[in-house]
Amino acid sequence: MLEICNLTKKYDKEKGIFDLSYSFEEGKIYALVGPNGAGKTTLIQMISGISEPMKGQIRLDDQDTLLRKSKSQIGYALELTGNNTKQTVLQFLRMVCDIKFGGEHKEDIMSFLTDFELEDDKDTRLSECSLGMKKKVGIIASFIGECVIIFVQIMYIRKNINLKQFFEQAKNYILASVAMLI
Repeated sequence: MLEICNLTKKYDKEKGIFDLSYSFEEGKIYALVGPNGAGKTTLIQMISGISEPMKGQIRLDDQDTLLRKSKSQIGYALELTGNNTKQTVLQFLRMVCDIKFGGEHKEDIMSFLTDFELEDDKDTRLSECSLGMKKKVGIIASFIGECVIIFVQIMYIRKNINLKQFFEQAKNYILASVAMLI
């Protein structure tokens, strides 16, 4: 279970997240919906341990999400739309395994590429991938490992992303930040 207790992160007197408390049950899908600047991304970054709150606690199965063990249980789908790296899809996913898991879980990459119909594109540079392909690679990066929670920010959805397939492949539950659906 994911628990948020009295979470606060301020940007000025009126902007930020103020004294937020909520418990997310395992096995459910949640959506954070709101306008730009509402704090959706800030909340996801705090829960995933990328950013620290000014006040309050975030616990995943009774462990602080800022601890390394908790961080490895949280998948965060990276936004790769502006990524112009020369790395190939496979090189990028191997790098994710190196950074997040000390090199473990590389054996799972090809299975994910097959599931997301990207096995033939494994040697394609990310800079040459379509927007839909980059989104799939970001989602795969979040699924690798023993994640118990996966965060996905969906800014807009293109027709080539099969959402039914995506949600069926989610492990336990997903928090999604939905700003706009097309």
